[in-house]
Amino acid sequence: MNDRREPCAGTGTWHASPVLLAAYAAGRAHGADVWSVEAHLIACPQCRAELAAVLEPTDQELLGNIRDSVVTALPQRRTARIRRGVGWLRWVLRPGTLIAVGVAVLGATALDLVAGVGDRDGGVLWLLAPAIPLTGVALAAVGEEDPCWEAILAAPSALLRLVLWRTIAVLMFAVPLASVAGGLRVAVAGQSGWNAAWLLPCLALTSATLAGGAFIGVERAARCVGLLWCAATLGPPLVRTGGDALAAVRLAAAPLAETPAFAATAQVGWALVTLFFVAVVVLTRGRYEVGHHTKGVTHDVI
Repeated sequence: MNDRREPCAGTGTWHASPVLLAAYAAGRAHGADVWSVEAHLIACPQCRAELAAVLEPTDQELLGNIRDSVVTALPQRRTARIRRGVGWLRWVLRPGTLIAVGVAVLGATALDLVAGVGDRDGGVLWLLAPAIPLTGVALAAVGEEDPCWEAILAAPSALLRLVLWRTIAVLMFAVPLASVAGGLRVAVAGQSGWNAAWLLPCLALTSATLAGGAFIGVERAARCVGLLWCAATLGPPLVRTGGDALAAVRLAAAPLAETPAFAATAQVGWALVTLFFVAVVVLTRGRYEVGHHTKGVTHDVI
């Protein structure tokens, strides 16, 4: 033991002996000695200095060059913050999701113009607005082809957080865009005003998508929720008009105050639905971890 460790006087610690350090530097140490020395060197600058002294000159030069290259490559604090911010935005903001939302808004606006029902209280755009963010949320799903997938594997719990940040980014883009498009639409009709009755349904559909994503994947859940919304809003008018699509759109886009889903009394219900699905997401957050994903539970989930 004396040729391996040297006790430090007055303390309960120890230092590696010169013989052990020399054996370690020359690659002659084995097994527990190697592990013990490496664990000790992490916290002992004195032994690190003694190890550097017994290294071969070529090894000392190599380690010195590596240290210099690492130190000089470290970015300045301000630059590092900027790079981290840019990297974070690159992960959260996906161009495809923003393009999909823009196309959905344009499509709803075009349908509104064709149907000729745009006004301050109604219109196809307001009717479809709650489902518009789902087009971006579906593309925000994280899969094995995602550029940040390898980083997610190193921190499995970050999977749900990334989905939530991407969903928030989609909402922050979709809600103002749909609002501006709706405002311009009613302005073209010679009126003014903005309808907010679609906002709570929008949050409810988005939270339902995230809750369903824990079981069938975010992309599939977004499709299902979007189709259910379209069926619920356009299906009954289509039946009542005998299959006349244009007439069904005009009937469905009646003033929102007359539409049960957008009535003032329904807003409380949408708030409760949103809270319910948020609770589901919290309770099933473990299903968003990589282990469930790789087992096929959430396939295209995040």
